[in-house]
Amino acid sequence: MDTKIKKAIKRKAKTDTGNNKFRNVIYSMAVFVKRGRVQTTLILLTALAAAFFIIQNGAAPKTYRLEANERSPYNIVAPRDITNLAKAEKAASEAADAAEPVLKSNENAAFEAYRSIDDFFDKINSTRNKLNTYMEETELTPGSTAYRNELAVQQKLFTDGLKAGFDEYGIFLSDEQVSYLVARAAENELQAFRSVTIDLVGGLLKEQITEDNLSEKILTLQDEFQKRDLSQSLRNIGVVISRSVIKPSIEIDEEMTEARKKQVYAEEYEKSLENEKILKGERILSTGELVTEDIMGMLKELNLLENERRYDFTYEAGILILLLLGAAMLPMWLKMQGGTVKTLNKKQAAVTALIFMLVMLTARVAAEYFPPVAIPVFLAVMLTTILVNQSVAMILNLILTICIALMVRGDMQFMYMSVVAGTFTSVIMSKTYQRSRIALAGITCGLIAAATVASVGLIYREGAEAVLIDSAMAFINGIICAVIALGTLPFWETVFNIATPMRLLELVNPNHPLMKRLLLEAPGTYHHSIMVGNLAEMAIESIGGNTLLTRAGAYYHDIGKLKRPQFFKENQMAENPHDMISPRTSKEVITAHTADGVLLGKKHKLPVSVIDIIGQHHGTTTVSYFLHKAKKSGEDYPEEINSEEFRYKGPRPDTREAAAVMLADCVEAALRSMPSKTEDEVGVMVKKILKDRLDDGQLDKCDITLKDLNSIYEAFMSALGGYFHKRIAYPGLSEELMNEDDAGGSKGRQNTYGDNI
Repeated sequence: MDTKIKKAIKRKAKTDTGNNKFRNVIYSMAVFVKRGRVQTTLILLTALAAAFFIIQNGAAPKTYRLEANERSPYNIVAPRDITNLAKAEKAASEAADAAEPVLKSNENAAFEAYRSIDDFFDKINSTRNKLNTYMEETELTPGSTAYRNELAVQQKLFTDGLKAGFDEYGIFLSDEQVSYLVARAAENELQAFRSVTIDLVGGLLKEQITEDNLSEKILTLQDEFQKRDLSQSLRNIGVVISRSVIKPSIEIDEEMTEARKKQVYAEEYEKSLENEKILKGERILSTGELVTEDIMGMLKELNLLENERRYDFTYEAGILILLLLGAAMLPMWLKMQGGTVKTLNKKQAAVTALIFMLVMLTARVAAEYFPPVAIPVFLAVMLTTILVNQSVAMILNLILTICIALMVRGDMQFMYMSVVAGTFTSVIMSKTYQRSRIALAGITCGLIAAATVASVGLIYREGAEAVLIDSAMAFINGIICAVIALGTLPFWETVFNIATPMRLLELVNPNHPLMKRLLLEAPGTYHHSIMVGNLAEMAIESIGGNTLLTRAGAYYHDIGKLKRPQFFKENQMAENPHDMISPRTSKEVITAHTADGVLLGKKHKLPVSVIDIIGQHHGTTTVSYFLHKAKKSGEDYPEEINSEEFRYKGPRPDTREAAAVMLADCVEAALRSMPSKTEDEVGVMVKKILKDRLDDGQLDKCDITLKDLNSIYEAFMSALGGYFHKRIAYPGLSEELMNEDDAGGSKGRQNTYGDNI
């Protein structure tokens, strides 16, 4: 095989291997993140991070919105010792600027001036000589027209050349002035002009000329030129020359002057640091005082300017540590209550986190405009108690108290009010099962909050007026929180599909559309569901669970039978459709009612927890009646009958409430099929059902112990006590009819198809 092909194959194999590894890593990460516990933890950590940013923004030391050169609306004192560095620097700079410069003699000033004068006149003489020589070489007759024309042209050319030379030296004469020097000035005039220039410049250079008096000296020189016996043109040219050639004979020694300024600056700066020091507690700025640049500098150094606040890592670290310690109370508290963070499902975690962040944001805004006692912290307790549970609400209240206390700088009234009234509120709200009672709970919360605030005011000896005002605000706070909770509760229930006690009470109302349909279209199933609800509620109450959720789940657990009510024995009034179809088909029809119920529940927007009970109330149990029927009909089924084909698709119950409904459903259906209902026979039947469900693994996913099963058994026996009583014989009724009625109806009603008998 070609070497290039082999290398290409190897590269392809390496690339494929690398891609597979990358995909495996991504897949593993996706699987990890999809875990319920991981998602719950991520949601809570997100809320914690949001709280940190809210707190670090709201709990930072008070800052001030100030602009330079404006009047201050605040009185500001120094939180620590501070020095007005800007003022110290200004004083030092002024002293350094005022220091006398160090001078030195410029020995080349006179030499450069004389050389410039000599060069100036030499250029003039050279240009004039070149012009005369050129005209002589033309052999034109002096005085002729041609001579005059050529002379004019050459004078213009030589004048331009001379002017360019003067410009390079910094002697800026006009064209007219240069033309005068080249063509019209007499030789003796130029000689006199040169002598006067050297005489005047030489005399001036004998004096001390500095940068400061240079202009004055030049003016004096120009005046002297005007006094000499020269043509006006030459006088004006002399003025230009004087401005160009005179330089200072005494100049500043930049290096030595800079060294002196630095020395003066350092000495003055040390003195100013002591003079401009402001001690802790002394006033930096008073109301109405002009905000100067140096004061702005001090406020910036103290990190007190709102628009220039720096990130304080030490301060933020303290907030983060305290926040983490507060958040650590949640898993600790849940563990004390017999659970863990894992018991807080993803939806509950999301609701808790959202309530937490909303109250934090509200507190951040409210703290700017209202006293701390007006912050609606009770809203979180009320909503969390209703939407999640009381345990989470109580710990959330403590975490919120810590967080908001940082933002209100440890206001004692708020802290006591939040802890005391918040705890009472969680207890009160846990007993609230009607929306109308939320308002009453709000009034109670407000009264407790007002009493707490008043007590703190009395302890700290505040004035009577202040105590009354703060107490009134706390009372109003409780009522407002209740109103907001009541108004937003439908939003939470709908968006998160949460089964609150109030919503569950609405579901168990016989006037609910699904319950009405069940009564009219499947009356047997309706009465069966009511009985299952009674049994399941007593069972879950005995082991500690959500009784309202259990009753609602029991009422709706068989709504899937509405799709084909005539296929279920309790709804049959005439022939039995199962007599005309195969056992396998019957099994499919019977087991489909759980999936049909789930779809119907979603269509009617039932809470997810209720829908879960609908889908789980049979678990993966066997449809034993039709399995037995299929085995008896062996001639129609030559192949071996697989019992797994006759099981419900599940899932198995994963909550105590779903397990209670499953067991109550089985017991109620079995009770209907019993010909004799003595206490001993019913007890044996109940124990057998509980044992069968346990042995079949139907209770493996839910948190039910053997002790719980014993409690459930006792609850069932207590609820079924009414079946054991004796009844008198009614005149006119045959003994046969009484016996049939005592047995629960005709023989054909002894099996309810699909209820796991």
